Amino acid sequence: MVDASPARDAILSQGAGSGTTDGNREWRLALVVVVASGVVRLFIAALTPVFPDETYYWEWSRRLAAGYYDHPPMIAWLIKFGALAAGDTALGVRLGAVLAGVAATFFTAAAARRLAGDRAALIAAMVLAVMPLSAAGLILATPDAPLLAAAAATVYAHENRHDGGASPDSPWGWRSALRSPLSCSHWPCSWRWSLAPRCASA
Repeated sequence: MVDASPARDAILSQGAGSGTTDGNREWRLALVVVVASGVVRLFIAALTPVFPDETYYWEWSRRLAAGYYDHPPMIAWLIKFGALAAGDTALGVRLGAVLAGVAATFFTAAAARRLAGDRAALIAAMVLAVMPLSAAGLILATPDAPLLAAAAATVYAHENRHDGGASPDSPWGWRSALRSPLSCSHWPCSWRWSLAPRCASA
C-alpha cells in the first residue's frame, strides 16, 4: 500500500496559509462565520411561518417515542427541546434544528481544517453558510438538520483519530459515540451505519 502521509502533509502545509498568524486569523474568521450564520438563521426561523412538514414533526414532539413511521425520533426530540426553551412558536419549533445547523457548520469547518488547514476551514464555513440547500435546510425543522450535524461530526472524528484521537476499534471511540445520533436522525443511516467502519478502514 502506498503511504499517503507525505502528500497529506504537503496539503496541510499549503492550506495552513503563509504563516501561523494568518492561519489563526482564518480559523477565527471561520468561527465568526459559524456563529454569525447561526444568528441569522435564528432570526429567519423566528420570522418565517412554520411549513406543513414541520407541523407534522411538531405533532410527533407532543408524543415522544423511540421512532415513527417516516423517520427516527431525533427531529421530534429537537422540536420538543426547542418548544420547552422558546415555547410553541416558529422559533421554538426550529430552535433545535438551527442549533444542529451550527454544529454541522462547525464540524464541517473543523474537519476541513484537519484535512487542509485554516484557509480550507474558512472556505468550508462560508460555503455551508451561503449554499442554498444548507442555508435554508438548516433553518427548517426537518430530519436533515440533525443528520448533517451527526454526519459532519463523524467526518471530523474520523479525521481526528489520525492525530492521536480515540482508537477506531475502541468500543467507546468515535464509531460507537456517533452511531446513535446518525441512526436516530434518518432511517437509511440506521440501516447502513455499519458501512462507516468499513469506509474508515479502507
